[in-house]
Amino acid sequence: MRAFKIKLSNVVIEISHSSRYFKSYCKNYIVPNSFASKISVSVSPEDIEKVSLNDNEVGYVELEKLVLCKKVATAFINYDTLLIHGSAISVDGKAYLFIAPSGTGKSTHTRLWREHFGHRALMVNDDKPLIKIEDDVVYACGTPWSGKHRLDNNVMVPLAGICFLERGETNAITKLKVEDAYEYLLLQTFRPEEDDLSIRTFDLLDKLLAQVPFYKMQVNNFSEDAVATSYEAMVPSGDLIRIWDYVNSGNVLLKTVVGISMEPLLHARQSIVKIEKAERELRRNDVVLFMRPNGDYVLHRIVKVRRADYLICGDNQIWYEKVPRDLVLGLMTEYSPDGETFYTTDAPEYQAYVKKHCNSYWVKYYVKWMISFPGRAIRKIRRLVGNT
Repeated sequence: MRAFKIKLSNVVIEISHSSRYFKSYCKNYIVPNSFASKISVSVSPEDIEKVSLNDNEVGYVELEKLVLCKKVATAFINYDTLLIHGSAISVDGKAYLFIAPSGTGKSTHTRLWREHFGHRALMVNDDKPLIKIEDDVVYACGTPWSGKHRLDNNVMVPLAGICFLERGETNAITKLKVEDAYEYLLLQTFRPEEDDLSIRTFDLLDKLLAQVPFYKMQVNNFSEDAVATSYEAMVPSGDLIRIWDYVNSGNVLLKTVVGISMEPLLHARQSIVKIEKAERELRRNDVVLFMRPNGDYVLHRIVKVRRADYLICGDNQIWYEKVPRDLVLGLMTEYSPDGETFYTTDAPEYQAYVKKHCNSYWVKYYVKWMISFPGRAIRKIRRLVGNT
């Protein structure tokens, strides 16, 4: 028996198996063996024999994956987490779960969302996401069991809506009451054989539907119109997600600074910035508002312009992050350090600041890189040793 550990929805699981393939199947979720596990699952010959009686066409590796999935799903019920058959996608940091009988087109629908929203969209899981139910928030979580196309990411994203898809004469969506939604969701939820866990599953479904809105959508054609119909109904009005649409429609956004990453130019809870849609090519040293895949909006400075993306970093930081061009939302055109006096980015005061603090970024970066190299090398060796 081989053993390794993975982390799903912030819970570490030790998995014992016999197939060489399965560890690589879970590679995006593996954690060092030094991590303490809360769940242990294994596959026995008896487990394989039991499921093989139901499907003689499936090979051993696929049977092992199926057994492990069921055992993990069963164990997770005690951690207020359900395995649901559906396609979960995140847009602007909020997840949306589409469920339907196999072959209806839920994966086709989320593919259209990915095509429409580009880098704003991130696939959580295209077949069997975990849904973690907490008192104040519900999360959609990635798992390795993600269907034939292997569309999944090791993320936990707040779940903003669930939608049941069915074929219809027009593209139309309605919000359902809890009592009307229950049956649709129950049919797509993993239910264990144990009576006590089965009752617990029903309780968790009640909590899920009490916190997350449920929709039923008739789909006439899988098109841009179908994306617009579901998106406009499911996205919460007044959410931060509206910042994206607001700035890109040509409006000006005044935003109070949060955090210290742009010190000494901007100060937390005190400075104000003016953000506009960029009407020119962005350049090095421009301060831009962009969105991270988790939905956070960040104001940082471009340190390098590349063909497909920008390298961006806060003035009070060293390490940059790569930001795709279509995730950059707007350009800072004015700022007020004290919340009262405003300066444009053409002002002499600002240009002097850039010359003093920003033009030497790459010198500071490589100095820091060299200083931190021994520590980073040691940590990498420890991770490699822990994963063997």
